[in-house]
Amino acid sequence: SALSLAPACDAGAQGDAGRVSSSIAVLASGDVAVVNPDQGSVSLLDPSSLAVRATIDVGGEPHALLELASGEVLVANGRAGEVVAIYPTSARVVTRASVCAGPYGLAESPDRAWVAVTCEWDGSVRRVDPATLASSGLARGFRRPRAVAIVASDVWVADWVGGVVHDLDAAGVDHAVSLVPASASRPA
Repeated sequence: SALSLAPACDAGAQGDAGRVSSSIAVLASGDVAVVNPDQGSVSLLDPSSLAVRATIDVGGEPHALLELASGEVLVANGRAGEVVAIYPTSARVVTRASVCAGPYGLAESPDRAWVAVTCEWDGSVRRVDPATLASSGLARGFRRPRAVAIVASDVWVADWVGGVVHDLDAAGVDHAVSLVPASASRPA
């Protein structure tokens, strides 16, 4: 049986969600991409043998990657405060842009028109144009946002501190839910 969620938002039709980032991903080419935070790079691996095909120096401390329909892969580069676009086929950096303090998670909108970036150190979420990497503010006031997803027109953000999930609706209203049980013996 399928898991069914009943979120506070109007999520639209099933499947009306954009792609979300991860620290490891299987790309459309079949290669496995993985971030190497300690080395400031992204490695592309053969899916059968896990042999390294290429390593792309992105600098900083990459946390997450997100493959776009164009074939580019966006990398959230925490320590450098940037989003970096790479082309896996040529194993090179295409462009980079300063976005915020501590970019961590990435999520593509269902229509692929924009990408949400969580900014762990300044407690914000930015809206990034995937073609130009130009960014603008989307929401502020989080404690340490990391994970992000976009469902229909809502942006869901998980705060690393406090056990809170935020549902930001299209009007910008935050419908926050604590995942910490009331019976918890210590505060989150």
